[in-house]
Amino acid sequence: MATEIERKWLLKGGDFNFPDDVNIVREQLWQYYLDVTFDANGKIAHEIRIRYKAGSNNGKMTFKSGSGLERIEIEDKLFSARKFVAKMSKETGKKAIKKERFTVYMDGQKPVEISIVDDAWAYAEVEFDSVQEAKKYVFPFPEMIISEVTGVPKYNMASYWKNTRG
Repeated sequence: MATEIERKWLLKGGDFNFPDDVNIVREQLWQYYLDVTFDANGKIAHEIRIRYKAGSNNGKMTFKSGSGLERIEIEDKLFSARKFVAKMSKETGKKAIKKERFTVYMDGQKPVEISIVDDAWAYAEVEFDSVQEAKKYVFPFPEMIISEVTGVPKYNMASYWKNTRG
């Protein structure tokens, strides 16, 4: 089993201005959750989601267990993800979460993924190889931050799904 270690920040809305020396990759993603289970404390126990990128029919199915800085993640390719999500949306009336993601690459630093969710709010996340590395990390664009939301259930995408799609 793989472990995902990531920190997350809620960002101010508006245009994001980056230095000229960064490389930015833009993607559109759609996510659909098949299952989200919470523990007795209201934190996510596990989630199962399907995600695909614009321009591709293929995607990934992901199982995550736990919440916070470090959690278990199992991921595998899923063919016909776009078609499956479209059928699920039609049958359940629950639209997939739309994300516009900007991955910012800077020399010598971890990539920063900035996502605008359902055209309504934005967050950034950074993945790490160890908990120690995550704890030492300093976000490179402090002017964008409202607050760090690592481990705050409200800002987990599975919680957002449950709160906005039921």
